[in-house]
Amino acid sequence: MKRVAILLTTIALSIGIAYAEGVVTSQNFHEMYNAGTMTVNTSTKTAVTDFVTYTYSGETSRFYADASETGGKIGLQLYNSGAKVVTSTIEELESVTVQYFAFSAKMRMKVYYSADSGSSWTQLEITSDIIGSTTYDMPAKGNYMLKIERWDDIWLEQIDYVTAPPCNCLRVIVTE
Repeated sequence: MKRVAILLTTIALSIGIAYAEGVVTSQNFHEMYNAGTMTVNTSTKTAVTDFVTYTYSGETSRFYADASETGGKIGLQLYNSGAKVVTSTIEELESVTVQYFAFSAKMRMKVYYSADSGSSWTQLEITSDIIGSTTYDMPAKGNYMLKIERWDDIWLEQIDYVTAPPCNCLRVIVTE
């Protein structure tokens, strides 16, 4: 019986360690657009991928490539008042990292989450912030929409979503 208990404890700890890290889904706008895995509709101001739909709005918000600002790579430009992008619901979201084109300084943005399909929004606190990349942790793992609003004029390059891995749980039944 003691060996069974040790074996079950080892299995439980191994499974816990294996699932401690989430699944990262990277959405690089330039790569997806060129590969045909992101479809941009300028009339409806949407971009659709197999993971999420982006709806952008504001005076100057668009998917665009600029030689001087992005080195010719496609990014999501959020310039001037009211520029923002909203995602569709992302299931089991744990954190998000927004990467932006930056040449010499940190750029600021406001990132919000909604757990009720966009009826109410709560601003996220920055977890990590370095030039070109800002990370935000969700308050708890869950299904959320995200909204990124311009604070400074900014070009978004890539968004990395960390979601909980699917559970392929092992059911253990102990009989005596």
